[in-house]
Amino acid sequence: LENQNECRELLAKATEFFGPISILINNASFFEYDNLESFNIDTFNRSIGVNTLAPLILIQAFNGQVPKSGGCIINLLDQKLHNPNPDYLSYTTSKTAIAGITEALAIGLAPSIRVNAIAPGLTLPSPHASQSKFEEIHNSTPLARGSTPHDISEAVLFLIAAEAVTGQVLFVDGGERLSPRDADVLYGRGE
Repeated sequence: LENQNECRELLAKATEFFGPISILINNASFFEYDNLESFNIDTFNRSIGVNTLAPLILIQAFNGQVPKSGGCIINLLDQKLHNPNPDYLSYTTSKTAIAGITEALAIGLAPSIRVNAIAPGLTLPSPHASQSKFEEIHNSTPLARGSTPHDISEAVLFLIAAEAVTGQVLFVDGGERLSPRDADVLYGRGE
């Protein structure tokens, strides 16, 4: 998804194969640790390219072919938008940008296309942490459970069906965003 032409071609090929597409889910993501001290332009550009620019290009192509009956766009964000900290600076910046795009295009593409977002918490174990650490993080949320892929897919299905909903961010995080932290839940500052 880092190649703009390939992004455009992706939707064109899908439309050619399936016909007009009425649902676009922007889920791909580049997630690499950085903070102000370790910040570098390559990580930033890759984060923006995959997490912000690619979805925007796909949305543009989607808009050009959406059926007359309308469409639905769902962007995957992160609970960190409501609970920011200085870890994963480039990633967080890129997801904040796509959150702004979600709201702007909910207005700009209405009434034919609804644009919403889902902001999950920690969903899958990281290769950098143990299963017990993953479970500890999930158990530390207000609901004593984190988001699962099933929870996220249920949220996607809800937003697809909810014809009166646009411009919304649905947090699917077990309440993780309600527990402010000064560092990322998984790594912590300086790790």
